[in-house]
Amino acid sequence: MADLEKQFDEAMMNVYRTEKEECGYNATDFLQMLYRDRGLITAKRLLVVDKHHTGFEKLAEHGRLDITV
Repeated sequence: MADLEKQFDEAMMNVYRTEKEECGYNATDFLQMLYRDRGLITAKRLLVVDKHHTGFEKLAEHGRLDITV
C-alpha cells in the first residue's frame, strides 16, 4: 500500500476517534467500513451515496462538519 494511502487511513481513523471523543458519537458503521475497506474506498462510498447519514446530522449538531467525509 502506498504511503499516502496509509496516511489517509490514519486520518480517517482519526476522524472516527474525534467523533467519539469530542462528540460522543460512536460511529460503528463507519468504523466497520474502515476496517473492512480502509479509508479511500470508505470515503469514495460515502461520497457517492445519495442520502445523508445519521453521523452527518450528529456532527452538525456538535458544530463539527469539518470532520465529515
